[in-house]
Amino acid sequence: MKMLKIGLIGYPLKNSLSPEIFKIFSELTGFKISYSLHETREKDLAHTLKRLRSAGWTGVNVTLPLKEAITGFLTASDQAVFSVKAANTLKFDKNGMAGINTDTRALSDTFREKKFTVKGKTAVVWGAGGAAKAALWFLAGNKAGEISLHNRDTKKARALAAEFSALFPKVVFKVRRFTEKSEKADIFINATPVGMYAYGRINAIFNRKAAYCDLAYLGDETGFLRSARMACAKTIIDGKEILVYQAARSLEFWTNKHIAEIVKFKRETMKRLTIQDSGSKI
Repeated sequence: MKMLKIGLIGYPLKNSLSPEIFKIFSELTGFKISYSLHETREKDLAHTLKRLRSAGWTGVNVTLPLKEAITGFLTASDQAVFSVKAANTLKFDKNGMAGINTDTRALSDTFREKKFTVKGKTAVVWGAGGAAKAALWFLAGNKAGEISLHNRDTKKARALAAEFSALFPKVVFKVRRFTEKSEKADIFINATPVGMYAYGRINAIFNRKAAYCDLAYLGDETGFLRSARMACAKTIIDGKEILVYQAARSLEFWTNKHIAEIVKFKRETMKRLTIQDSGSKI
């Protein structure tokens, strides 16, 4: 069986769990996988892609701050990438580079697993980068009623809200300052590196009935999710869960092999990852 040469590009990558996850995937699927990290800043992106293609790589996962910049190199993409202009997985092929957005798919997978319905609900999202775009696409595409977007750059957030309002005219979009206390809502999503690579506070309202999803992750649990757990929230989605679903959807894309019973596959990976990742600190 041919070795699958894949990895992760972005910056910084020091806390990434992806190599460990794909090691587990190799054990579960029998695929021979070589997965490595390549810290890449935006100015070096073209050179990195050329180098990896020349080295016979199958493709890469893409993380901050490259999810938006990578779209300029794609020759084919899925509907989410085309609409939100952000990708997090690409595949090298004879025609160029194809890209997809597994952030949106992972959010769908996770909310479906938790049996939490988005339709008609109010939501709050922190961030305005590639991960936030994926969150907005997921929420609006599943017919959320209202979405508030909190970001430090409110001008950027307003532009993003206007863009998505044009795509989803039935959804109400609002813009707030990043540090502003959120309104009451049914869904809260942190789509920033706060709690992982960046300092700050997700100023949410915590209660039992709402869903709390953090796209950032630690070896243990982020402060945002600890606050949700202290409030006895019934639906808590750890960034590691999203990461595993993202990785699984990436593997499908690279191999053209469907992963049957995706929830079971994700849970088995999480079980093994918890053992291997115990004691991990940021």
